[in-house]
Amino acid sequence: KNKIKRYGTLRLSANDVRFKSVNDCLGGIKDVKFYNAEQYYLDNFSNSQKDFLAYTVKCIVLSTMPRYIIEIIAFGGFFSVILYMKFIGADISLHLPIISLFILAAYRLLPAINQIYSLSSSLRFHMPALDIIHQVVTLKRNHMHNYNIEKMGPQIIFDDVSFSYNNQDPVLLNVNLEIKSSTINAIIGETGSGKTTLLDLLLGFYKPTSGKIKINESLVNHSNNKIKIGYVSQKVSFVDDSVAKNIAFGLSKDEINIEKINRLIDIVILKEVINMLPNKLNEKIGEDGAKLSGGQLQRIGIARALYLEPEILVLDEATNALDINTERLLFNSIKKHYKNITIIWITHRASSLSLCNNIYHLNKNNIKLVDNFKNNTTNDEYINKILTKET
Repeated sequence: KNKIKRYGTLRLSANDVRFKSVNDCLGGIKDVKFYNAEQYYLDNFSNSQKDFLAYTVKCIVLSTMPRYIIEIIAFGGFFSVILYMKFIGADISLHLPIISLFILAAYRLLPAINQIYSLSSSLRFHMPALDIIHQVVTLKRNHMHNYNIEKMGPQIIFDDVSFSYNNQDPVLLNVNLEIKSSTINAIIGETGSGKTTLLDLLLGFYKPTSGKIKINESLVNHSNNKIKIGYVSQKVSFVDDSVAKNIAFGLSKDEINIEKINRLIDIVILKEVINMLPNKLNEKIGEDGAKLSGGQLQRIGIARALYLEPEILVLDEATNALDINTERLLFNSIKKHYKNITIIWITHRASSLSLCNNIYHLNKNNIKLVDNFKNNTTNDEYINKILTKET
């Protein structure tokens, strides 16, 4: 039983590698073709495909083998009884009807027993995938669709929060952070320092290994995250549908508030761009937003987050495709229309930091407030490094 479930877990991992290879290859197809890196992705896919098939075959073998073993034992047992009766001199003809009845019953029952075993083996084999599906469905129900709630409090507090992936070395260790309402807060730090993980914990995608995350003394957790939050990830997902459908993401045509969308495209400095499109808000943006530029797509992503009327706006490098001037106009516009909104923003651009009320530097599991950033000067080494790069 444990072996079948282990093969299911290994098969799932191999399947992840298969899809990751395809996504990475297609997502960066220009670089792949330019650098002749096709073989690298083909090898990755081929190796993971072999593993995927190997674990699938092993499961099938383990699921079908007991059938033959059971049949051998069952019919071998009956023949053993007959031989034993003959050995002790019993009259077999007297017991033959009963023996025949048992043989017939076994013959009729064996397919059902084999089917039960095969189905239970298949269920155990696919259990790792079912566990992941259950987590995603639960997350969607408890967090991602839970926006219509009462007004939230003034503070976000990380209280001695630690987190690690699958019992590995901690990504965050004893992080203490207090974010006041109605402020713009930048989270900066080297790649891999845990910035995105910090946001994922706030959004309820993960549970802290230890510590608590609170909003106005109300505990934030995976199963009961009653917070009005807008979120824009590093890579926003788009559908090959209209601009309106991509802003009012996940809503049917009848549920979309066009008046609100018109207001939002003005707020995110997109009105002029949309008005130039042949079908305005009904214009299809192409597969993965191919008809629009990176900066325009990022602003659609921000409009999508603002469609929820959030009190907290979480931006994970969500403006890096915008020029500095457009970025400044965008943030001024958001603050003008959402005076009480709290923004938490991961950015790698020093020029963006002047827009923020507070700057937090996450480094080696520790987070500290950079309280002396004025006129693009600071004692923080990381900020000085990116300032030097930009100048």
